[in-house]
Amino acid sequence: MAGVVVKAPGVVTLFGEYASEYGRLLLCAAIRKYAAVSVAVRRDANLKVMLPDFSEFSMILDRRRLNHMQRQYRNRKSIDEYVRLNKDIDPRMLPYATIAARLAGEFGAEIFGKEVSIHSEIPIRKGCSGSAACYIAFTVAMLSAASRLLKDVEIIDIAMDGERIISRLQSTGALKVATSYYGGYMSSAKGGRIEKLGVMPNIVLVDTEDEKNRGEAAEDIRRLHEERRNEIEEIFAKMGECADGGLAALADKDLGAFGRYMYRDHELLRELGVSSEGLDKAVGIARENGAYGAKLTGSGRGGMAIVACKSTENMVMAMGENDLKAYATTISREGARKYVR
Repeated sequence: MAGVVVKAPGVVTLFGEYASEYGRLLLCAAIRKYAAVSVAVRRDANLKVMLPDFSEFSMILDRRRLNHMQRQYRNRKSIDEYVRLNKDIDPRMLPYATIAARLAGEFGAEIFGKEVSIHSEIPIRKGCSGSAACYIAFTVAMLSAASRLLKDVEIIDIAMDGERIISRLQSTGALKVATSYYGGYMSSAKGGRIEKLGVMPNIVLVDTEDEKNRGEAAEDIRRLHEERRNEIEEIFAKMGECADGGLAALADKDLGAFGRYMYRDHELLRELGVSSEGLDKAVGIARENGAYGAKLTGSGRGGMAIVACKSTENMVMAMGENDLKAYATTISREGARKYVR
């Protein structure tokens, strides 16, 4: 077997944070920051998985252990129960072991005698779906190395196991995994739809390095919705209008209108209490420097802001002058699916 290399793009949320959980549109886009998975042949019959970005962290699994894990996963009462049963495996590695177990046990993929290395240039835990990209790249790479062809929906569902493990939720992150698989734009319309949009705006990602209380945001929004339902529903409705309008603007190749919807969406997210000083600063600098639009992306309360602009060079410079780390990128037309053979 010749060496296999698969790349999958990171994903940003353009519109729909939180509001999508209450029936509004979620719009995601793949970006040109990638996770890369390489597969080589080993001399023994085990599977070795390495995470060089984490101080050369690695694990070795044999056929017996993976078959046992597949039975546990298939018969699980809950994700929590399954994780407890495999507490000897590092939490960073358990998603990959679970995907491998399912590929071998359920789909008969010959993944043994392989050595896998997983790298990522996607900012970690910043709202750019680095984990989704790693899991879909790993799934496609293992299938390619095993010369096993599956349906698109099967590949996405297998990669979703990684997201299920790290979130401890049965249903989570499906659209982001699918966007990393297909590339381009995807929305939650009709249960998940590829949006065939020709416009590919220049993007700058701004790392606010503000991590305060990000994990509590979703629970806070749920509580607010229970306590002030009418008020929060009104905000969600306006966010839904931003998502619908932003999608229509992209379809019309009207970046000015698209950007105005981004600014408005950020204001609404700030009303919900999920922005931060750093995020507001980044959006303000973007506006002052003529960006089409800017907003937080992901769970908020820190992490990344996303800026749509004419000149990424000028925008990165403006952010740097204000002590903010910024990365230039654009939309990735292709996802990991291009490697499916």
